[in-house]
Amino acid sequence: MGIFSLLFGKKEVGSESTTRNEFALQQANRLNEILHDSMDLASNSGNIEIRIYRLELAKETLDKLKKHCKEFPFIKMENLVNVERDLERFTKELDKIKNASLIDGKPVWEYAEDKKHDLDFMKKCCNIESKANTISCPAPFYFERVAILSRKEKNYAQEVEYCEAYLNTISKFANEVGFENCFDARKSARYRKIAERLPKAKKLLAKQQK
Repeated sequence: MGIFSLLFGKKEVGSESTTRNEFALQQANRLNEILHDSMDLASNSGNIEIRIYRLELAKETLDKLKKHCKEFPFIKMENLVNVERDLERFTKELDKIKNASLIDGKPVWEYAEDKKHDLDFMKKCCNIESKANTISCPAPFYFERVAILSRKEKNYAQEVEYCEAYLNTISKFANEVGFENCFDARKSARYRKIAERLPKAKKLLAKQQK
């Protein structure tokens, strides 16, 4: 994304001025790189926290770049309207995602410890994580908790349902989004535990249904 171009025109400047301008150009290039990388991750990362952080960094960097170009007028910015429009679009998208991932105004992870023994609440968290699976990689914690609590209640059908739901959600995420910009959940210990629970849960369910 080339956000600015250099319009030096005819220069008749001394070496000191030239050195200062070259340094200013280097600073502008560095800010431009940070802006580009941050906007890319704000748009494409599979981790919602990274997207939010990078969006804020992109906004801060753009402000710095605008001030820098004002201080050194020979650096002219291009595509500023498009960049600001993209940042506004990313902001609206992430606000929508954040709101959809809240329970009573709080993100689901804030309930992980206090509500981990509440089966219905864990199921609600699973539902939220599943809905966000095209944006961020679903967390396995809630699905594992539902599986554990379901087995304690001998509700093997529900255990199978939520184990399969998590594995299918991760498979969909891998195919549609990918793990280029976030940790590959398939390598996590909880993913393996859920995958290992499923065959046992199916056997228990089959035995229960006889």
